[in-house]
Amino acid sequence: MRELRLEMMFMTLALVASGFAREAVAAEGRIPLVAGTVYTSVAAYPFGDEEGIATLTALDETAATFSVDIRTLDQADAKNFSTVRRVRRQDLVDSHRINAVFQSGDPDLFPASTFMHLSAAALSELKTKGETAMVYGTLKDYQGMGNNSLFTAALSGRKYFRGTLKRVGTGSLPVLVNGKRVLLPTIETAGTLTVGSDSIDKKFWWLDDPDNSLILRSERDQSSWQVVRIDFPAPQPQSDVLARALSAGDCRTGLSGIYFDTASARLLPQSGTTLATVAKLMRDNAAWNLAIEGHTDNVGKADYNLDLSRRRAQAVSTALVSDYAIAASRLSADGFGATRPIAANTTLDGRAANRRVELARICH
Repeated sequence: MRELRLEMMFMTLALVASGFAREAVAAEGRIPLVAGTVYTSVAAYPFGDEEGIATLTALDETAATFSVDIRTLDQADAKNFSTVRRVRRQDLVDSHRINAVFQSGDPDLFPASTFMHLSAAALSELKTKGETAMVYGTLKDYQGMGNNSLFTAALSGRKYFRGTLKRVGTGSLPVLVNGKRVLLPTIETAGTLTVGSDSIDKKFWWLDDPDNSLILRSERDQSSWQVVRIDFPAPQPQSDVLARALSAGDCRTGLSGIYFDTASARLLPQSGTTLATVAKLMRDNAAWNLAIEGHTDNVGKADYNLDLSRRRAQAVSTALVSDYAIAASRLSADGFGATRPIAANTTLDGRAANRRVELARICH
């Protein structure tokens, strides 16, 4: 299961230039490549879901650069690992090699490899021939690692398995794209990959997009992870979107772009853009007072989830007051734990949707 910890960050990486308008994402099921985009993926464990984050920090004609933050939790033992990985654009066009693991001392660039991302050539072969050759770098054994930390897993040894992935179906998977549930089209593949006497059976669900066939889900040995959230800068300023939502209906809206450490109320730096947007919203609407509400999934004890949701809501309020000079009297913060789900808690994407922060105001 340790492989999930290493892979879950990399499954989310959209790496190929896109030639379409960003507002067409929901209609076309495509994800553009935009600097500042944050990709979140999740692996499920008995003690809760672990979320990982990758941020596209730079993009030029030759490569895409990502800041990768792997945040794991072995019971009460939290581990963080951050690094940088670059992928050449040419490799996104024609590579048949994937390097899914970070290890100590790795360079930031592996020529002729992608992350867990299918090249345009490989996707074309799946769609025209029904199969494609694959070299897949992963941990040689993660099932028996118990509760070892991420770092123990990372040092356990990477192997490059070789074989053929066959197309076994098509469908869709739900992902929260800028806070909205979108069904993204997928091509499902399966294959047995080998190196020496070792072999692994692997399933992948790839985004069916010739410009950006990132992986959306992976399964191996009864373990799975899934991309659950993609947030990118939209053409319409988010402050305008929030203002409309808080001015109509029940004057309530979800707040996309807020990120916390796993099982923690510590805001991550990637939350800065959204916090600044909320601050602008309040400056533009000086008469508004906002309630910040925290929510969790149902994994874990109810009293713990209630406390975590309250602390997360308070963390957002505190950041707005201390970092953006919003008057504390205009904000309130409360949490509701798992008592107000908006999706089923039986799936990774459902639990991800329930782990959220909402804004509300009295408007009637």
